[in-house]
Amino acid sequence: MSDPFLKFSAIPFNHNDFIQVGQTDVKERDETPEWQPFTFPLESITSVDNPIKIDCWDKDKKDDEYVGSCYMSLREMKCLQSKEVGVMLKNDKKKKKLGYKHSGILEVVSVTIN
Repeated sequence: MSDPFLKFSAIPFNHNDFIQVGQTDVKERDETPEWQPFTFPLESITSVDNPIKIDCWDKDKKDDEYVGSCYMSLREMKCLQSKEVGVMLKNDKKKKKLGYKHSGILEVVSVTIN
């Protein structure tokens, strides 16, 4: 059984690489988690068109296990919200395995930009 959580990263102004700007709570023993609304500082994203890296992790007692990731801008999230269409989470280490398609689907239910 999985204990998933998400980490959100963005490239802030005057930076060259992704920096974590927040994360969700851990959903214990949940294969189809739904997280509570999540807020992170808009200034950490310089534009609604810049990519946000979303990493999915499985919480373990010793080391958390990387599940997969995707990239979406706030504009893309807004377009996807409540459409029951998801974005595939990909894990580069598993891509070479025969029959690997994705590590899960991330659906965006709601996005509010303040």
